[in-house]
Amino acid sequence: MERELKARHCYQGLVLPQVILPPKGRQDYLSGNFENCATWSGMYLAGQVWRWRLTGDPAAKRSADETLDALLFLETVTGHPGYVARGYKPAQGPSPDEEMFPIAAWHQSGPYRWLGDVSKDQAAGGKLFGFCTYYDLMDDAARKRLIAESVGRCFTRVVEDGMRIVDIASGDYRVLYAQHSGELEFAVQALFAMKAAHHITGADLFEAKYRDLLRQGYHQITVEGAARKNNHGPGYGGLHHADTHLAFKGLYYLLKYEADPAVRRYYRRSVERNFGAVQTERNAFYCFVYQSAFDDCGDDEGAIQSLHEIPVDRVVRPVKNSHRTDFDPTYPLPVYERPASEWYWSEDAYALDGHEDADGSQEHSTADFLAGYWMGRYHGFIEAEE
Repeated sequence: MERELKARHCYQGLVLPQVILPPKGRQDYLSGNFENCATWSGMYLAGQVWRWRLTGDPAAKRSADETLDALLFLETVTGHPGYVARGYKPAQGPSPDEEMFPIAAWHQSGPYRWLGDVSKDQAAGGKLFGFCTYYDLMDDAARKRLIAESVGRCFTRVVEDGMRIVDIASGDYRVLYAQHSGELEFAVQALFAMKAAHHITGADLFEAKYRDLLRQGYHQITVEGAARKNNHGPGYGGLHHADTHLAFKGLYYLLKYEADPAVRRYYRRSVERNFGAVQTERNAFYCFVYQSAFDDCGDDEGAIQSLHEIPVDRVVRPVKNSHRTDFDPTYPLPVYERPASEWYWSEDAYALDGHEDADGSQEHSTADFLAGYWMGRYHGFIEAEE
């Protein structure tokens, strides 16, 4: 899995979750969908840090350092301190793949093209998650100082902009949280961002904002709030899996950083409540967050099974299962029978069909397996021989 990622999905440490393979794409594999580079690079970084702490492998340290530097460059490449990009590539002028994936506007900055319109998924759900893991577990003082400086700039900007993530080029913005919306993932990500920013920087601004969110009852929303729905199949009434995944990432670090027993009870109840909705999915990331929250190895057979099921071949091909009658459609199929995904832990586990027009010219990375596997190994939920 690591060799496959490094061969075609890694540019100077930045993980490209989906590439267009030659001859349709560039020979250096730098054409594809850059929408979630920040998100999955952050999660890959976490995986490599866990790998290094567990094994001491110098290759893991090199990979972690390289990906951290790439994540820090997401701010540098915009040319505006405190503003970050979704992803970047070396190029002069637009290329055809930018038209194939019209997610947001591309910009030119010196020899690089970079993608704007950053959302909470990239700013907090991926990049900050990776920063926290590196900051807490690595021993590189110089890079940890760079993390603190970047987190300070970026999230000071977010707070001063009214808890919004503003796009420097267009002036448009994404909200980090929607006040009193009652949505689970918004509440969790806002709390996580402020708590983590204070943990890393020590700045009073972030602690004050975190306390303000608690006064507004956002810790209660983590338990009582509704997970957003998006008609994602029969499981859990159409659960929006990507947002549920986002919530689990925030809860993982909220439980590490929050010392107040009364507040921690809310976060633990949130993990327990939401895991109850997804525990049949054999999702390794959900399972490992739950186990780390409750110091309970529990029944991790399904999580390990899903890691075994993720294919090494991640080329996108048409998949059709809806005509089949040999399984219960309210229970997830094995991972290798589902439509290909750039991050299996955040996808609809009940999807039967997908990629109808796929021609084999696109490929997803293996970063999801690597993050899930090393998380399980680091926490002791997976034995080496498994």
